[in-house]
Amino acid sequence: MLYASSSSGSTSFDGGELERRLTGLREHICHIEENRPPNPSLSPQQVVRSLLSALLVPNDPVPEAGFRLLLQSATPKWRHYIQQSVGAPDHASLDQIASALGAALSRPNNQFGILVDAPDEESRRKSQLVRLRPLYDTVFPTEVVDFDDGNCWIECRLRGRLDDKLLVIIGWQMKRREGDGSWLIDGLDWQDFRDGYRPGIGREEWLRICG
Repeated sequence: MLYASSSSGSTSFDGGELERRLTGLREHICHIEENRPPNPSLSPQQVVRSLLSALLVPNDPVPEAGFRLLLQSATPKWRHYIQQSVGAPDHASLDQIASALGAALSRPNNQFGILVDAPDEESRRKSQLVRLRPLYDTVFPTEVVDFDDGNCWIECRLRGRLDDKLLVIIGWQMKRREGDGSWLIDGLDWQDFRDGYRPGIGREEWLRICG
């Protein structure tokens, strides 16, 4: 409680307790940020897992943190693609781009809504039977393809948690950042296998909607 009662029955504001809580919150945020990408100690697979996890809870530890993390973990080229795809002006701040990206990904019945745990109609019907979050499990079927030139490629698959059905295949193109060697996202290939989304057009739709 932030208010303390005295023996006379009156209450007073406990500034010390507020400061302790704020300090704890700041330490919690710092701990989370230190273990998120871009981080030279993270492998490509760990970067992908971290980004997908952050997008599922994009407002943890602060509002739109997951969308900002995706932008911060992108190469300048791919970040520019994202900025263009969400209609953000050239002078837009990182927070403004993150807000626009969040709105784009969260639109109803948007195929990329799965990344932010926004179910489509089919997933919504299934989740009504069993309340399950997130709607998918992440699987890495192959090893990272390292081109030994500062670039790599990794495939991950999103499979339904209720039926193990293949939902989406994502190919992540990654590039090492000059200086500390952190892996950054340099592009995505998206193949959607869910009913209602035609395979083969995912890449164009990703570039148009999400960079």
